[in-house]
Amino acid sequence: MKNNNTQTPINDIDASRMYTRHGEKHNQGHPIRLHGRNALAFCVKGKVKGFTYLDEINELFDQEDIPDYDPL
Repeated sequence: MKNNNTQTPINDIDASRMYTRHGEKHNQGHPIRLHGRNALAFCVKGKVKGFTYLDEINELFDQEDIPDYDPL
């Protein structure tokens, strides 16, 4: 029976890194699923060192006065 709970080491899935989509290309982290929730993780040597759930990121836009940005 196949174990569906096996985790792929983060450093083995470089293609999963999330990069900026506009302007200069910069790594923004690894999209991961943690406890059934989507998150953006900061990883070092394949280990998650920190993360922010995407719903927490979205909440920032509702709670703070975010300035409009005129792109490049």
